[in-house]
Amino acid sequence: MRRLPIAIAIALPLLTFGMDSYLDMLPVEMIPSEEVTVEDEDPSIIRWGILGTADVAQVELIPALMMNEHSSIAAVASRTVTKAKKVAQRYGIVKTYSSYRELLDDPAIDAVYIALPNHLHKKWTILAAQAGKHVLCEKPLATDVAECQVMMEACQKANVKLMEALKYRYHPLIDKAQELLHAETIGTPLLLRASIGVPLAPEEDADNFRWSARQGGGAMLDLGCYCVHAARLLFNDEPLSVMATKVEAPLHPGVDAQLHAILTFSDNRTAIIDCSFLTDEHQEIELIGSEGRLVFRNPFFEGSYGPSALEWQCGDSCGTVECSDADLFSLEVEHFVTCIRDDVSPATDGHDSVLNMKVLEALYRSAKSGKAVKLNTSAIL
Repeated sequence: MRRLPIAIAIALPLLTFGMDSYLDMLPVEMIPSEEVTVEDEDPSIIRWGILGTADVAQVELIPALMMNEHSSIAAVASRTVTKAKKVAQRYGIVKTYSSYRELLDDPAIDAVYIALPNHLHKKWTILAAQAGKHVLCEKPLATDVAECQVMMEACQKANVKLMEALKYRYHPLIDKAQELLHAETIGTPLLLRASIGVPLAPEEDADNFRWSARQGGGAMLDLGCYCVHAARLLFNDEPLSVMATKVEAPLHPGVDAQLHAILTFSDNRTAIIDCSFLTDEHQEIELIGSEGRLVFRNPFFEGSYGPSALEWQCGDSCGTVECSDADLFSLEVEHFVTCIRDDVSPATDGHDSVLNMKVLEALYRSAKSGKAVKLNTSAIL
């Protein structure tokens, strides 16, 4: 019998019963003893602070941190102190703060996870860096290139690690896909298609920050960042130009509910991507080469999308690898913790985020103007 990934096992009761009931259902063995204090821990343990009590923090990152042998959760902060206290009580977290700044001032915290609306990422990443904390920040890292740049520079100046939480990058099948491409299993990669859709009702979810232009909402920043990153990663290159069209949500002017784009790379390579809050749930990457093709099913998320699978075909030769138990959040945490302990740069570090945001920004300019936008690759590289 296959074991469900921890993120799926924890998410199912949330989806069924809601957050409050979910917290009440959390198994006792998942909650550390309240007698364990930060001072009692091994000094090699990374002590975490959680900025915000969003669902992604409660359902995904906190359980992932609890499963990591080199991590402990020292504190949680929320502007609504009752939320922080409730989360702390349910998870056995020692400290709570009613402001993010108070948490950052705590010398017993080594790293922070930022799960705030997109427009707040810049401010709290910079303040965390100035406080000497390593930063794992939810995607997208920022809302534009300028923000990404100053965030990266602040972390470099403070000599702390910065990582964008693009969890798909740490999927075991991404490594397998790169291995197959390096071995030229499908010949020369020429055409990539990446598509993702997560329904988000503009009427029912009107308060969701993803529908707010001011808060950095939109399908491209929330979902398309995955597709753009996958194209850059699997082509191992930066695009020369982009062309995009978008569909705006009638109830939320200025916010893209759906975006379609063509990214042109060197050597006659093309990526076609789309991301949507309007379509049915779906996610897939297809890469067609001069001698075969590779399909990555369910590459970006776990849960209701079913198991991930990587399929490839070249002439009469073909193969499939399934991966039904990859906990992407745990793998993401493991990577970042290793980077901190070994003093190496994360795979999705600030520099990589700047490169990704340059493409996203160009796509928005193209969608607005209706014209292709060239990227300055010399400036990017």
